[in-house]
Amino acid sequence: MIKWKTDVYKDIKNFDEFSFPQLIDLYKKQYKLLLDDGYRRTTDQEPLKWNIHQNGKKIKFNKIGLSKKSDVHLSKYSRNNITLDFANKTFWRDIWDNGSFIFIKIPNEVILNLTSHLHQPNLEVINKFFQEVDWDGDWESLMNDYDKRYPQKHKTNKPSEFSWRANFALVWWFSMRNEGIINPLVNNGDEILWARGSHRCFMLGKLGYDFPIFVYKKGDRFKIPTANYFFNNESMELLFDVPNKTLEVYHRENLLKKYKYD
Repeated sequence: MIKWKTDVYKDIKNFDEFSFPQLIDLYKKQYKLLLDDGYRRTTDQEPLKWNIHQNGKKIKFNKIGLSKKSDVHLSKYSRNNITLDFANKTFWRDIWDNGSFIFIKIPNEVILNLTSHLHQPNLEVINKFFQEVDWDGDWESLMNDYDKRYPQKHKTNKPSEFSWRANFALVWWFSMRNEGIINPLVNNGDEILWARGSHRCFMLGKLGYDFPIFVYKKGDRFKIPTANYFFNNESMELLFDVPNKTLEVYHRENLLKKYKYD
């Protein structure tokens, strides 16, 4: 299950394949709909355009900045700032000219194996919080109580934040919970899976959603390793079989489960 903010990605099926220009066209549609929804531009650079780098071997996308005030009253970080996953991202030029991406929803039970994420080495306390919280009720009082019970802080991408909920952005949580997912993640073929987007992995796991992603198609069968955020600082490996529309998930070279998509 996935709740989408718009209909741009709603009808895409698992293992549907897109050229790079076709993929960018989807994100351009989403960009326009976000502007129509009240998001405003925060950069003058032309969105979803790229320039040549490294003597033509690579392309680098422009900055993308969109921002909107949250509909939920939040004392801090009340603006939802998004980049549509392409801001300043670099890809091989050959991928633009000749490559393609496949779409897949990684099952929720796979991402529930998460035991840490970026800036958050231990999910034990926040998992306990999620067992108690009522997001339609007085969640703020419970969060304040947890802040008092677990006052330790550490530096993240911010100067300091509570360790138990480090890198848990309320504005992103309410955006995905109340409005839906804005866009899938995009893996450029060189990246370890969830080296970026591990906080999104955590949130989608808690929401009960699958994890939508476009992955660069390296061949008919290819593997992508994950970051070491699973099974207490270990990784998994995902094997994509495009002709047979299957996903195999491995941990320590042992097959955890094979998923067959229609």
